[in-house]
Amino acid sequence: MLQLRRITKSYRMGEMAVEILHGIDLTILRGDYTAIVGSSGSGKSTLMNILGCLEQPSSGQYYFDARDITLLSDNERTDIRNFEIGFVFQQFNLLPRLTALQNVMLPMVYAGYGRQERRQRAAAMLEQVGLADRMTNRPNQLSGGQQQRVAIARALVNQPELLLADEPTGALDSRTGAEVIELMSGLHADGLTIVLVTHDPSVAKNSGRIIRIQDGQISSDSQPRCPDDLFQN
Repeated sequence: MLQLRRITKSYRMGEMAVEILHGIDLTILRGDYTAIVGSSGSGKSTLMNILGCLEQPSSGQYYFDARDITLLSDNERTDIRNFEIGFVFQQFNLLPRLTALQNVMLPMVYAGYGRQERRQRAAAMLEQVGLADRMTNRPNQLSGGQQQRVAIARALVNQPELLLADEPTGALDSRTGAEVIELMSGLHADGLTIVLVTHDPSVAKNSGRIIRIQDGQISSDSQPRCPDDLFQN
């Protein structure tokens, strides 16, 4: 499903180029549940941004379902983000003036769905994450765990092939974080491909595969994939 070949990423700082990722090779198959683990500054969030088509690599190739993302236009990458990838972030990123239902409906507005279908699908997603009785609540009327469930429902409402979660339990207490991870494990059991970034080993252990990144390079991989595996799925 996903393949990175010799990916590098550099940022300009004045007259200097600072390289964050150094020749990353990585293959993720459809149906994988992968945790990318690393300390602050290791490059894991930069890698996540490249996987999510939020940033372009400085060099190398990134294939998403056999399409070379580095060759696509801005509009084509935007379509992939809107329709094929769901994003969950540490801080939820819910709009405070909208209800839970309206927050979940928002991605479908940009995707061009009609109002009735937006409402029906958003309600179904909130029910799936256990918030059928919280649809009219605004974010400040919800607990942290409930807000993250709304964010997960929003990420999945366009039925993406891939869920990217960047520190999804980072703003939650341990009990609530465990509930969110249990929800994500259930989504994976239903067939969703998940890539989760975390610094917490206890969160990572719930995945089927743990990749450790250090100083912009992969230092270990519990289930390394052969690059040819990508083209067998």
